[in-house]
Amino acid sequence: MSDTDASASSAPGIMPPTLWSQVEVFPNGQDQDRALAAAQTLFEHYRRPIVNWLLRKGVAHHRAEDLAQDFLSRFLTPAKLGNFRRGKAKFRSFLLTALNHFEIDRLRKQGRLGDTEPIDENRAARVPPPDLDVGLD
Repeated sequence: MSDTDASASSAPGIMPPTLWSQVEVFPNGQDQDRALAAAQTLFEHYRRPIVNWLLRKGVAHHRAEDLAQDFLSRFLTPAKLGNFRRGKAKFRSFLLTALNHFEIDRLRKQGRLGDTEPIDENRAARVPPPDLDVGLD
């Protein structure tokens, strides 16, 4: 099997092929220098697609760059990747799931989802429920 995932597309905005030789360094856990080099290679490989993903979510460009760096610095560690095994799941799916969770956590900490206003629980409690019987006669 090759170093990259053969099902990957090289189209803009799509996750690039998986660099298995780099991902598989993490479960080893023996060579810290090699893990650091692998993390740097994976960072450079996935940074642009992650920035593009964040931009499509409506995040400002400078903020998307910062968030991509923050996400990858937290994700590309032996603690996160140490249990990942080839064949267990697609790495890109694993990465995108982690990125989605990261984005949801970020929005929760801000008290909002998407580009909506912060949630005001007092206002939400005062809004009457919709009249579900309208137009049923």
